[in-house]
Amino acid sequence: MSKKNNKNSKTKKINQKNSKKKPQESVNINNEIKQILLKKLIEKIK
Repeated sequence: MSKKNNKNSKTKKINQKNSKKKPQESVNINNEIKQILLKKLIEKIK
């Protein structure tokens, strides 16, 4: 649980940085983060 909260707080910090950028840019970066987290999860499951 604490790991998940930690990831969320990191993502929030990144989102705050991204919010200063153009909206489309932040969406792209958020999608990249999601993909990376998914890959890590899939590797753990394997």
